[in-house]
Amino acid sequence: MYHDDDELLGASQQPGQPPGQQPRRPQPGPGAFPGPGAFPGPGPFPGPGVFPGPGAFPGPGPFPGPGPFPGPGPFPGAGPFPGPGPFPGPGPFPGPGPFPGPGPFPGPGPFPGPRPTPGEPEEFGEFRQRNLVPFYRYFNPSITDHFYTTNFNELGFGRSGYRFEGIACLVFARQRPGTTPLYRYWNPTIGDHFYTTNFNELGSGAQGYQFEGIACYVFPTQRPRTAPLYRYWNPTAGDHFYTTNFNELGRGRGGYIFEGVQCYVYPTFPFFGR
Repeated sequence: MYHDDDELLGASQQPGQPPGQQPRRPQPGPGAFPGPGAFPGPGPFPGPGVFPGPGAFPGPGPFPGPGPFPGPGPFPGAGPFPGPGPFPGPGPFPGPGPFPGPGPFPGPGPFPGPRPTPGEPEEFGEFRQRNLVPFYRYFNPSITDHFYTTNFNELGFGRSGYRFEGIACLVFARQRPGTTPLYRYWNPTIGDHFYTTNFNELGSGAQGYQFEGIACYVFPTQRPRTAPLYRYWNPTAGDHFYTTNFNELGRGRGGYIFEGVQCYVYPTFPFFGR
């Protein structure tokens, strides 16, 4: 007898399968499983902006910079200081420059000192008898350097960027009783000539300064008719300046710092312009 149920059963029966047993359903392959995107991630995580950056922590600083550095000063007053001597007399020194400078910087002048004139003035006889010589003063505005020498032939009336400013004072060319050497140094890096009676300040050369010898001889203490030679330092321009005229810079101005009395010399006014 034909039964519809048997037909339905037979239609679903697979070959080799025992009667009455349900066929196995095909299992899905690996691709049938949901990808990892179906699972919730561990997030959401806050972006990095939620965490404080390194700026939120105090740094180890601030650290002090190395500067500012003092110049060769401050310097002790003028002596008497024992020199390392004996030293040869002053000069001849090689002329300075030309040196490239940072300038131009204004000098502290104008300098009112006298200028040599053709023929020797009558007053020269007095200081020649004392073995005094002029200490000539020059200024180079390109490198802001004041230069002093007893040897007029070094720069004459001015060359190599230096202009002649006159006679700063009168000094001894050779050692006399009670005098001490005034040592001369040159720093080519900053373009500065430096003079001191204290050999221990820079010795045979230090802090970029080269020892050039003895410029002249001066008194370490006040003597009759002598005047103080005032010393100044300009750290911005890198220039040492010397004058017997306290009114030029007073206690310091124009970037120059007053460092005290370097030594004692004969001013020009007892011999000139009486």
